[in-house]
Amino acid sequence: MAEMINSRLTLEFNAGMDESGETVFKQKNFNNVNLEAADPSLLTVATALGQLQEFPVTAVTRTNEYDITE
Repeated sequence: MAEMINSRLTLEFNAGMDESGETVFKQKNFNNVNLEAADPSLLTVATALGQLQEFPVTAVTRTNEYDITE
């Protein structure tokens, strides 16, 4: 059975436009998230962190890493 071994929270920001008019996105990763943390709790934390940032948050993702070896 797969065992979760790591979890990461990623915030994506709209950092403005480049010279050609394309939107520039930046990311901040928060590693070693508590494996038992519920998604709604992480969204609450991400919202609070987003308010402290220079650029507006455009996406919040959680990435879980699993060990699938037997």
